[in-house]
Amino acid sequence: MLKTRMIFLLSLSLASLSGCSDLTKQDTETKKAFCIVFGDKLPTRSSKDTEITRYEIQQLYAEYIDQCPEQAAEIPWLSQFVDTK
Repeated sequence: MLKTRMIFLLSLSLASLSGCSDLTKQDTETKKAFCIVFGDKLPTRSSKDTEITRYEIQQLYAEYIDQCPEQAAEIPWLSQFVDTK
């Protein structure tokens, strides 16, 4: 389920941001709305997560930080889960 949700969110991300070299006000508002929804759907971690699940969650966090840096900056714990190497 996590993989399906991640694929959907990444597809939505690419679709909403493609071809946006000159962002209009509407595009900016759309991206902000996307980031709010994306942030609300970020999964939480659990001690029962498998290695694969931890990896997928880490990738989703990294994608959120990349696509929504302003909103991600408001979540102080988020960057500790992303490998920057």
